Amino acid sequence: MVLSGLLLLTGCGSYMDFRRPAFRNYVADFIPPTSRPELPEPTGPTRAERLAEALAKWMEESPPAAEEYGVGPGDLLGVSVFLPTLSGEGSTLQVPVDEQGQVSMPLIGNVPVAGLTTAQVEQELARRYADGYYRDPVVSVVVSRHESKWILVSGAVASPGVISLQRNRVTFLEAILLAGGLTKEAGETGRLTRSGPPEPPQEAESRTIEVDLEQLIEDPAVQQNLWVYPGDAVHVAPVVKPPERFFYVLGYVRAPGAFEWPQDRVIHAMDAVGYAHGLAPSARSDKTYLLRSTPDGDEVHRIDLTKIAAAEEPDVPVLAEDIIIVSTSWGRRTIDGILYAIGLRGLVPPGGM
Repeated sequence: MVLSGLLLLTGCGSYMDFRRPAFRNYVADFIPPTSRPELPEPTGPTRAERLAEALAKWMEESPPAAEEYGVGPGDLLGVSVFLPTLSGEGSTLQVPVDEQGQVSMPLIGNVPVAGLTTAQVEQELARRYADGYYRDPVVSVVVSRHESKWILVSGAVASPGVISLQRNRVTFLEAILLAGGLTKEAGETGRLTRSGPPEPPQEAESRTIEVDLEQLIEDPAVQQNLWVYPGDAVHVAPVVKPPERFFYVLGYVRAPGAFEWPQDRVIHAMDAVGYAHGLAPSARSDKTYLLRSTPDGDEVHRIDLTKIAAAEEPDVPVLAEDIIIVSTSWGRRTIDGILYAIGLRGLVPPGGM
């Protein structure tokens, strides 16, 4: 079968060599399977319950300082412009922030807003409208949908996947709670992988930081309750290692994770997305990628689920250890971030989107 959009990769530029046998073990460790051997029921409070209690106590005793959210590409802003001089007449618009960090407004055109708080956006829009268009305009801005800041949480958590942030940063414990908390399979260690230099730089020197979860639960105020910034990846190691024959579905699906690969029948890309409960609302079904390691080399297949569903292209068989990544409207940025987080940055070459 000839697969649409096949890209044979040479000279991967990621920090982890895709051709190394350790690659599959790394991914299997990064995203846990949905079905694991049952563990004995623990006595007393579970680690997940203790984590929730510890975070609640920490939030009560030392809540994080309030921070103004900086808007960015992918966010949706609700913008209202009122004109007091015209008996309060005005209008309300839902305006997306584009890839260049701008909003397109009537009369005044494109306005750069990336990195600004909602109050600063209000001031900038009011200033521009007052410059020759309206007299004393009153502008109100709210973030209707948060999409520009996200983190990746994986491992032994209830809802692993891409999580949108409504703040500029969260703590390590908060990141776990945003992913539904720990499962009963959670071990005693976690890992924070930075997408860039730590902020502030003195917080940590390494890009990958091991976290003692047991110590963190006992005392959430310890230094290991690190700040997690947009693009970072949080992983909770499970107690048991996953079985080897799994396939992985990541990105903009409703339930990303690892799924047992059936040995008695053939499954295809459409089936794989079904295992992950289907596409998320912001997914781009025509921008799906299948990563595969073969004896002859490593491959990336681009898959158009829309054409497959319409029977315009054949469905693609999914093999054990294949990785499927579903992109979104902000495809290149999202795919780059996910590939970076799992150690595969550079696999999708420029123009492959």
